[in-house]
Amino acid sequence: MTIFFDGPSLFYGVGTMQTLLRDFRYALRQLRKAQSFTVAAVLTLALGIGANTAIFSVVYGLLLKSLPFHDAGRIVAILETHPQVTGGAEATYPDYLDWRAQQKSFEQVAAYSVVNPSTVSLVVGGAGEQVHRVLASGNFFSMLGVSPLLGRVFSEQDEKPGSDHVAVLSATAWRRYFGGDARVVGRSIDLNGASYTVVGVLPPGAAYPAEGEVWLPLSLLDAPTQASRVWHSVKVLGRLRTGFGLAEARTDMQTIAARISAAYPATNRLEGVALVPLREQLVGVLRPAILSLMGAVLLVLLIACTNVANLILVRATANQREVAIRQALGADRVRLFSQFLAQTIMICLVGGVLGTALAWLTLPLLRLALTHTAGADLSLVESIGLNIPVLLLSLSVCVLTAILFGLLPVVKTFSSLADAFRPGDRGSTAGNRRSHGALIAGEIAIAVIVLFLGTLVVRSFQKLVAVDPGLRTDHLLSFEMTLPEPHYSDSSAATTQFYEQLLDKIAQAPGVVSAGSTTAVPLNPSEVMTRFLIEGAPPLAPGSFPYAQIRYVSPDFFRTMGIALQQGRVFERKDADSQANFFVVNQAFAQRHLAGRNRRSRSYRRDESTAFEHSRDWRGCECTRSGCGDGATARDISAGIRLARGAAGTYQCGAGEHRAAGEKRSAHVRSESCYLQCPGSR
Repeated sequence: MTIFFDGPSLFYGVGTMQTLLRDFRYALRQLRKAQSFTVAAVLTLALGIGANTAIFSVVYGLLLKSLPFHDAGRIVAILETHPQVTGGAEATYPDYLDWRAQQKSFEQVAAYSVVNPSTVSLVVGGAGEQVHRVLASGNFFSMLGVSPLLGRVFSEQDEKPGSDHVAVLSATAWRRYFGGDARVVGRSIDLNGASYTVVGVLPPGAAYPAEGEVWLPLSLLDAPTQASRVWHSVKVLGRLRTGFGLAEARTDMQTIAARISAAYPATNRLEGVALVPLREQLVGVLRPAILSLMGAVLLVLLIACTNVANLILVRATANQREVAIRQALGADRVRLFSQFLAQTIMICLVGGVLGTALAWLTLPLLRLALTHTAGADLSLVESIGLNIPVLLLSLSVCVLTAILFGLLPVVKTFSSLADAFRPGDRGSTAGNRRSHGALIAGEIAIAVIVLFLGTLVVRSFQKLVAVDPGLRTDHLLSFEMTLPEPHYSDSSAATTQFYEQLLDKIAQAPGVVSAGSTTAVPLNPSEVMTRFLIEGAPPLAPGSFPYAQIRYVSPDFFRTMGIALQQGRVFERKDADSQANFFVVNQAFAQRHLAGRNRRSRSYRRDESTAFEHSRDWRGCECTRSGCGDGATARDISAGIRLARGAAGTYQCGAGEHRAAGEKRSAHVRSESCYLQCPGSR
């Protein structure tokens, strides 16, 4: 048998590998000799690559990464609109049923709710845990395209009376409270004293909304909420039919909204409908800011690359005579480029590794900032990380910059040998100056752009800091607590008594000046709103009553928060039990609705859950400064009303002063945010 093999090719491959190893060893020696250059180039690239890697991780996680739902691009949020409500809002349960029955653009329309209440008491092993509850329609998970990890998800049958005491757990809740036991399916669990059967567990990352831990059927909404066209309690999602676009669906839903407005003018006369793609709904107002930030860090990377390019050109100029001698001795351009490329690859890879490490250290801070930024969905924020696409981008940046930087000294040194050997290098002086001048001019131009953008950001931040929020923020501590049912219920006197005793004991603690509580944290909008009619005002057409936010506060809330009083008096403890139903309004409410009227002792009629035929009289007693935590901005100051805690109605829960802006929780009497004012000068 005769065996043939390609000997030259084999030896050529071995020789190529040996040559590459020699080039990298030579590059390492050269970089060791120029330690200042090496450190400066590596750190400069690390900063540029690190900033881009971190921000691209945010861009990928929020704007590019696929949502954990089947064909998520066809899922649309359906919002109810009103001229007095910025953006869209939740729908009422009857409106949701009408939309679902009359629409022709969606394969499925589903709804979920996080109200009444958002948290429930889960008893596991004799210990109580507060878990986030979500009420979901029977087709909710099938509309999202979510398959269970264990068991099954809801069906239409689960919404029927007698079959609705079933529960679906998130993967996080399954592991946290049940230790990941696969036998949890079919097990009965205790929620607020009632028994529910676990029918399924969701896969990791598929929980929607992200804060949800246990899902129950939407039919468990209380009867008044299901019957009310005033209480906006459900969030609606729809999956577009094949062949239907967003424009056709908008036309369809607007036709339905007009039909409902004509049928129910007392509540829906000014109500409209808006359709928003699910990703846009989750990202909110962050998209322009994120893209602007990505553009800024790209400019920073350009500045870093320009700096390194200047350093490489300076070094190439210093070594130009040496390279010319090697050319004269027979070195070809490919070999020279290979050696220069080996040096730039080592610089860029080390800079890329350091930059990636810097991005990894920065990402927790970015996630924390986004968590407390309006419009950022928790599930998307938690998905931000150094994944394969982000690392591939970092590697691509390193390779591209290495090739470009490797070409620079080659182009620089491929001048004529006569110019290279001329005494003093006078022949190449003009070329050197032009090269360095062009790079410096480009770097300055980019730096000016970045400086201008940075100045705008700093000025905007200074203006935001200078805005008086209308309340005191120093020496202030806050916490949220939710009381478990059934002992502490919406109508229980024990709930009011508990908070009164708690605040009294806190106020008497050493180092505490005062203590107060509220059902909606300051500077965040309250979901509890009311329509009202001021005594003596001209009659309004059905459905034209103005809206105002409602917050329930304790008597010492204004003192604790340092909210200044313009007229009247603050609440007293007796007001909670008074039949006079006193209330407090902010300046925006007074200017908008009480202009030219006696602001004190002005009555109005309000109700949160029924039509105005069943409303009650409330008597105003004072006016506070504008803002005062009603979600006020420079362009839109929200009218706000504050009622004495314990007076009436449901309570909006907050999550403390530092809860993620824009995150909405349910209205419930058992949940309050408490604030403590500690000693200190303003």
